[in-house]
Amino acid sequence: AMLLAYDERVFGDNGPKNWADFWNVEAFPGPRGLYAPVPKHNLEFALLADGVAKEDIWPLTDDKVDRALKKLDEIKPHVTKWWTAGGESPQLLINREFVMSNAFDGSVIAAILQGAPIRMVWEGAHVNYTYWVV
Repeated sequence: AMLLAYDERVFGDNGPKNWADFWNVEAFPGPRGLYAPVPKHNLEFALLADGVAKEDIWPLTDDKVDRALKKLDEIKPHVTKWWTAGGESPQLLINREFVMSNAFDGSVIAAILQGAPIRMVWEGAHVNYTYWVV
């Protein structure tokens, strides 16, 4: 799954609870990270942050894409890294290069099991599918 992860050293028990909080740079200051290779993830999270209900995201119409891109424009100045590899997001949280990011749950869980000060937010997370066909 792709979810929201944050540095618990920065926010403790008062961390972000959803994607609207990710966009709320006043209540949750600090640099952010976002996954670069597959734009649909960020479009979905932007729509959630903009108040679109989960059940209304799909189908992803041109109007919704425009709305998501406008929302991404708001957060873009605060994104210091558009990461590309699964383990990159938790490592950059550990290194304090950003305070929150979207991340793959497996990479975050592996880091937490090794003692990383990272917390996961499942609200607004979504499952990713990969297929192999023979």
